Order: sequence, then structure tokens, then C-alpha cells
Amino acid sequence: MINLKHIYYINLDDRLLKKEFMENQLSNIGLPYTRVSGIICENFLDYPIESKIKYGSTKHKGTMGCFLAHMKCLEKIYKKYQRIHNNQYFLVLEDDTKIDPSVLHDIQHLSIPDDWEVLFINSAKQYEWSPNLDQAYHINDN
Repeated sequence: MINLKHIYYINLDDRLLKKEFMENQLSNIGLPYTRVSGIICENFLDYPIESKIKYGSTKHKGTMGCFLAHMKCLEKIYKKYQRIHNNQYFLVLEDDTKIDPSVLHDIQHLSIPDDWEVLFINSAKQYEWSPNLDQAYHINDN
């Protein structure tokens, strides 16, 4: 069983509705959470070329900004906790995540090998974000 220690969510500073959306959900979970400011990547020359070639697209600033925000979040976790010990896990979410308690329960009951440092979980369903989830609709359902 996973000991989920803390939840982090990534949110651009000007996306106040998404911040409210996430914090309304997270406040009901009972775990500590932290907002991490997202990154707008306006100029690719501001970032090392290695990261553009190895990890992200040099043609789409949103992709690079998202990648850099996730790296920023992981860096915050490592700096705060110095060393991650076995059985300490952290969940990183984006600000358009609809948190399903049953999925959160399933995540906490995963059996993860001791030598894994990162587990990427993604939904095959993509939604157009809406502050009112009743208005969310499928973009792609693979």
C-alpha cells in the first residue's frame, strides 16, 4: 500500500478558476497539498538546449512549459524532503484534473517496485476543461 504523503498541483498564476476548482477538490481529500506555479515558456532561448532536444518539443511552447513545470515540482519535492524514503509517495496533478475518489483509492493500493522513483499515470480520456464539471465533454476517447 502506498503512503501518499502530499499532493502537488501545477497551476498558471492567471488561471484562478482552475486554482479554485483544484482547491475545492483537494480540501475534501484530507491530505496536505501545495500549489506549484506553472511556467509560460515564451522564449525557448531562455532554457537549455539539452532539455528541448531530449525532453520537449522546440515547436510548442505549451509542451515545454508543461515539462518545465513538472520538473520544477519534482525539484520542490526533492528539496523539501531531501531524500525520498521507501513508502513515501507524492502525487503531482495538473489543474484540470478531476479527482475521482475511487481512482485515488486505487492509486494508494498499488504495489510499486522499491527501485521506481516516478510512476506516470495518464487517462486515455481527454476533456475540455470547464469550471463546471457537468459541462465537461470528451475530446478524445481512445
